[in-house]
Amino acid sequence: MLLVGVWHGGLSDESVEDMANANLYVMRFLDLSLEDEVPDHSVLPRFRTRLTAANPNIAPIH
Repeated sequence: MLLVGVWHGGLSDESVEDMANANLYVMRFLDLSLEDEVPDHSVLPRFRTRLTAANPNIAPIH
């Protein structure tokens, strides 16, 4: 989901969630079926925090 936001011009976390719910191409990229729940937008900041904590030499992704 993080990459989808970056690739679409830095979408907000909420917009990424909305896009994942509405766009079949994005759902397919995320390996989600129509029956799957799209992760809540709050997953993204938690993932960003864990990613930068595990790899302090990488630039923050927003």
